[in-house]
This record gives sequence, C-alpha cells and structure tokens, in this order.
Amino acid sequence: MIIKNNTYNNRFRIALGLCSLLFFLQASWLYIAFRSTDMVLYNWLGIDCNNHLFQLLRITDCKPASWLIYNLQDGLWLLSFLFLMESIWWNDKLKWVFVGGMISFAYLLEGLQCLHAFPGTGDICDFVCYTIAILLYLFIHKLKFIFYEKVH
Repeated sequence: MIIKNNTYNNRFRIALGLCSLLFFLQASWLYIAFRSTDMVLYNWLGIDCNNHLFQLLRITDCKPASWLIYNLQDGLWLLSFLFLMESIWWNDKLKWVFVGGMISFAYLLEGLQCLHAFPGTGDICDFVCYTIAILLYLFIHKLKFIFYEKVH
C-alpha cells in the first residue's frame, strides 16, 4: 500500500527522524555519563576523556540502577536505528532487510556473548531491552497505517 498524502508522510518521517536522533543522543549521553572512562570504545574512537565537554557530560556523584547504565543504551540505540530506517525508507520493502538484519545482529551478538564466544556480558536485560525496542518500533509502524486510514 502506498500512502499518497505527502504532508502526512513528511511529518511522520520527520518525527521519526527526530525521535531517532533523540534516542541516539540519549543513549550516547547515558554511556558517557555513567560508564568508566577506561572503556576500549573511547580509545577506538580517539575520544579524549579529559576533554572539558566530555567531563561536563559525566555524572560521578550518583549511581543509577545497573540496567540503566548497562542495558538501556542498547535498546535505545536499536530503537534509534529502527526509527531511522522507517523514516528513510518509509514504505519501501528494502527497509525490512535492514530492520531484520539489525535485529538479528543484536540478538546474535548478545547470544554469542552469553556463550562466551564474543567479548561481553551476555546479559538477559539486553535481550529484554532489545525486545521492548522492537515492540515499540512495531507499534509505531502500525500507528502510521492506523492514522493514515483515519485521515482517508
């Protein structure tokens, strides 16, 4: 089904793109704010952890729940990617290749961590956060058709 209302399409696509950006930034901030500065990722990306801006983003005087520090970012990053794919490819079937591929990659990587075949913790909370992100994405994906049908 091709949606012909360009105004609706553009607004929804822009909203999804902005949500994607916000989820990505939130996940990145949580990562910077609460994770250790000796993370290998910072070395890979060439990030100077003594940088003034980096230090402004850090929170060292409180310790939130471990799922917020270690698991929520994964779900937010996945949701960000899924919303980005939805905003770019809208009704193109190619979108499902990227969506399915990223979902499979996330679960496979976490599964390999559980089996100690890949570095990481293999935490069940990551699976839960991935699943919540996927369900939220599918809900939003379905909403675009519900709203479209009400408009027409």
